Amino acid sequence: MSEQSICQARASVMVYDDTSKKWVPIKPGQQGFSRINIYHNTASNTFRVVGVKLQDQQVTFAVSIRP
Repeated sequence: MSEQSICQARASVMVYDDTSKKWVPIKPGQQGFSRINIYHNTASNTFRVVGVKLQDQQVTFAVSIRP
């Protein structure tokens, strides 16, 4: 696979809760930072956004983006 990281950041991963009208941690009771990477697959010209918790290396999310 010809995939490379084109961008990386440290962030607190949150989701919007419609009921409370607030941003909340992606997993209730667990607040912490994740490393967010954007990967580009040059062979298929697709992208992936992946979040990995810094504390235990657990994947918090992985989403494909197609142009």
